[in-house]
Amino acid sequence: MKKMRLWLLLLLSALCAACLVVFAACADNENGGGGGGNGGTYSDYYSFDVSGIATVMLRGESQELDPVVRNLGDVVENARYDVSVRLDGADVTAASYNAETKLFSPADVGTYAVQFTARDEETGELAVDEDGNNFTRTVEIEVSILTFEAKASAGTDVTIDESDEDNVTITFGESYATDETAAGLDSGQYTVKGLAFEGNFSVTYKIAYGTFNDNSDGVGADDPALYFGFDRTDDNSSDDCIKLSTGTGNFATWIWDGTNQADLSNNEENGWNFNVWYNTNASVLGANEQHLEDTTHFLTIERWINAAGDRCVYVLLWDYEAFAYLDVDDNFTSSVAGLWVESLSTNCTISVAGYARLGADTQAPVIESDTSGEYFGGSELNLARLITVTDNVSSVSGSDADYESIFVPSFTVTDGAGDEVTVTDGVITLVGGETYNVTASVTDFSGNTASASFSFTAQESDPYQPVISFADGEYATASETVAYIGTALYVTAEDYNGNDLTDPSSGGSVAFSVFNAGGTDVTSSAFYTHNGVDGETYYVFYPTEAGVYTVTCAATDAEDNSHSVDYTITVYSDNSGERAVYGWKSYDLQLGGDGIILCYDKLVFTDGLAATSAKIAPESLPTSGLQNWTISFDITELDYTAQGSLNLMLWSRTADGVTGAWEDLQVGGNVNDDLWGFESSTLGTVGTNGDTWVTYQWRSVWQDVTTEFLPDPEDTSIGCGRDSSAYTQYGTGTHNWKIVCSTEEDGSVTYTYYIDDEIEAVHHLADAHDNVNVIDFLQFQSRYMKGIVSNISITGTAL
Repeated sequence: MKKMRLWLLLLLSALCAACLVVFAACADNENGGGGGGNGGTYSDYYSFDVSGIATVMLRGESQELDPVVRNLGDVVENARYDVSVRLDGADVTAASYNAETKLFSPADVGTYAVQFTARDEETGELAVDEDGNNFTRTVEIEVSILTFEAKASAGTDVTIDESDEDNVTITFGESYATDETAAGLDSGQYTVKGLAFEGNFSVTYKIAYGTFNDNSDGVGADDPALYFGFDRTDDNSSDDCIKLSTGTGNFATWIWDGTNQADLSNNEENGWNFNVWYNTNASVLGANEQHLEDTTHFLTIERWINAAGDRCVYVLLWDYEAFAYLDVDDNFTSSVAGLWVESLSTNCTISVAGYARLGADTQAPVIESDTSGEYFGGSELNLARLITVTDNVSSVSGSDADYESIFVPSFTVTDGAGDEVTVTDGVITLVGGETYNVTASVTDFSGNTASASFSFTAQESDPYQPVISFADGEYATASETVAYIGTALYVTAEDYNGNDLTDPSSGGSVAFSVFNAGGTDVTSSAFYTHNGVDGETYYVFYPTEAGVYTVTCAATDAEDNSHSVDYTITVYSDNSGERAVYGWKSYDLQLGGDGIILCYDKLVFTDGLAATSAKIAPESLPTSGLQNWTISFDITELDYTAQGSLNLMLWSRTADGVTGAWEDLQVGGNVNDDLWGFESSTLGTVGTNGDTWVTYQWRSVWQDVTTEFLPDPEDTSIGCGRDSSAYTQYGTGTHNWKIVCSTEEDGSVTYTYYIDDEIEAVHHLADAHDNVNVIDFLQFQSRYMKGIVSNISITGTAL
């Protein structure tokens, strides 16, 4: 019996050993055999995770080759392995790899084959499988200089200059700014070869602009732009991009969510809006709207991923100053396989001025408060003025960027009784004697959150702050609704002694700012100061669209006491009623409907209706009159909804005023850019129908060409203008229209009509018009015409 038990034990032992051998043999060596070898045990199975190794590098860079080693699925601590490196078949391990530091530092460009071979974690001998093969893994690492390379098909007129390997450039030639096709030139995508990132990164482009083609004359791109993209390494190999519109200076973005464009509406509070793309409201051109032409700038794009790895923020810096940020939430992949650039109708040269693979930002920002100032009841306080936010990101990125300038802190406030105080866009209204308890919170771009609490007490109203009032005796002091776009602002501002701070001699000053409903500063386009002929100063508000606006007047006295007051203006499109707009004299404005926008230096006719007949006269025209005058103006995007005109109505007279008459000079046209020229109803003229109207036109479909508008009335074969097909060009772009009144020695008067400084018609006026060469009134009316009339000028010899 004992012999039988012993035999069974031996049999079971043999079966167990056989099972172990079969397990080792069934474990497929996914890393491939590396030749014979010895040592190791058959029960081990090593694998290498090399996902953390960058497969694209630049010459001169180094990276640590530290793969994750697993044995039967478990991570091996202090794993042992050999590393060999080959380039073009030659062993370059000694020259490119330091086994002690694990740093790979290639000296030449090319594709390096880096092979890892596992050693037994206990004995240090080469580990082998049941067939005697080593456990290996090979990674190919492409090493190159930083250059540009077409991803698919190269665009025309693109030059890549590698003569300076430290500053390789790509140039999109002048044809990108001059191409006359309707869509302009598109270069296609060019990879920034040699750059690939895992996790956080920063890249700075140096952009030397030439010019761009913005389709203002019917050719080129509607939105000339530069695109700065990054290829994601997700299953769909999606590419995202940041677009810079070179005409407007606005950024836009297109980020994928895996199947389509990602919903980035959470960025509306950050200053982005959706219009096919997500676009920034602000422009890098700034308040002075300087063009990008013939300038050089630096664009930095930085990416920050939070510690959980489920949220990503892109930060844009313009000339190394923080400009905007974009929260893409989880619409990203950790790995970025490559960057690329593309030009659309923009002539420029681009190079990479700097780049960095950034570490994780795990430190929260720091909020410090300062409530040492004086705060008075009855005033508004922006709580952001009480805190300073400091972020540690510069220690990670090495950048001096002031990210704090685009952080958006949030505030919760309670009063002394513990009741919540309303906070609107970070602003509270103070009550004298009340104590305020404030908690400020901020989240940095890596998702780190900080908060700080502080308190302060508001004093009673400040007896020394200036007193400001918006009032004109007709509208409320807090807000008003204007009946058309454009109005004078009536403001009084006095110091505590009653001195008028709008008068520079007081030693004080007033300043204005205008914000639209979206919070965008539109001061440069919606406000101006008009100095009248008698030395008076008028403050004028003239936005270019309907909506709700906040006008802020800030006054400072000679002792540096300051105060500001907000004024709400709601602009709607019902233009009933009349109001004076400084810079213009208005007549019968109620006829304008909502199709007229009045600005100090231009008139915008928007709807092309029959009733768009707002009668507007320039204030600057002297009542004494101008002799032998010239009327000049530009029309942008001229368009007619029916047969109609832009009418100039003037009072023409002799210098002594004995003879005078109302005259009409018109720019006539019809739909589909069917412009036919100038018309007039002038003193002493008899038209073909017995009235006073004559027309000079270059399209025979309307009527016979009148001899009134020919250089030589006796010879109708001599005409002005160009072939009829040439005139459709004036329906697009901006063109100058001019009428010149001249007088011969015998007193005969001639009206000469120009388009873009080329004579189009010469109207020799009747004898009854002799010496009637003085103008003292001019008004603009529109009928069925749309367009923007600007750069209006009336010159002549003043009487």
